Amino acid sequence: MTFFEELVRQRIAFCTYKKYVDEDWPEEEFTDYEIVTASGETETARLAEQATVLCGKKEKGKPAKTITVREICKKSSSGHQTAVISTNYVLSIVQICIFMFSRWCQEIFFYVMQINM
Repeated sequence: MTFFEELVRQRIAFCTYKKYVDEDWPEEEFTDYEIVTASGETETARLAEQATVLCGKKEKGKPAKTITVREICKKSSSGHQTAVISTNYVLSIVQICIFMFSRWCQEIFFYVMQINM
């Protein structure tokens, strides 16, 4: 977490996926949001948000450092949940999801190009 601590100290917002999520969020936490994709199409996304505290390693004689982040969860039509954490409190829940989930297209493109070379 030292890297995240340094970003927060420098007042740099971060946004990344949260791996190894233990439990699914309850259905009643989710709300439908209309999202306009890069191609101009409109789709509905089921999103939820809560504050989450990340804890760093405890150093000898010192309490563990913590960072409070926004945790945003997107639920797909199949029920799969993907979590994102961010310290950006300016962007809306929809904007953060658009930015994060539009990256998948780019990542898949480069992955496929790497296989075909």
